[in-house]
Amino acid sequence: MTGMKKAVLVALAAGTAGGAAAAGIWLWRGSGDSPRIATGGPIVLISIDTLRADRLPVYGYTAITTPNIDTLAVDGVVFERAWSHAPLTLPAHMSILSGLLPFEHGVRENIGFTAKPDQRFLQHALGDLGYATGGFISSYVLRRQVG
Repeated sequence: MTGMKKAVLVALAAGTAGGAAAAGIWLWRGSGDSPRIATGGPIVLISIDTLRADRLPVYGYTAITTPNIDTLAVDGVVFERAWSHAPLTLPAHMSILSGLLPFEHGVRENIGFTAKPDQRFLQHALGDLGYATGGFISSYVLRRQVG
């Protein structure tokens, strides 16, 4: 990385989004009213459905290489101990991005549930801090219509 120091948050999902839940809480629930952010650098959240953390080199696995994920991890924050709050994709991601447990956000299944209209997520908090946010989703259950 060149020029200014860049902080990259890398939270890799294992299982059905496990391993990334702490990301939202770490940023959003800092001390007092202000989020706890190390620097003003870019933030990258990688959630790979059904990928176990123990199958990635960043977590010690040596049978494969993932050079791009490894490069992000070297310059970023890697969560070593974070677990999914739900075994299903939609409720797990609602928890990851809201910092709430499933009984708090109300999403219990992949189909038939949506976010509450006033639900705040990590991307809203980051937007309030001046970050441009975006997502690249390939899972039907995480489509725009569910919030």
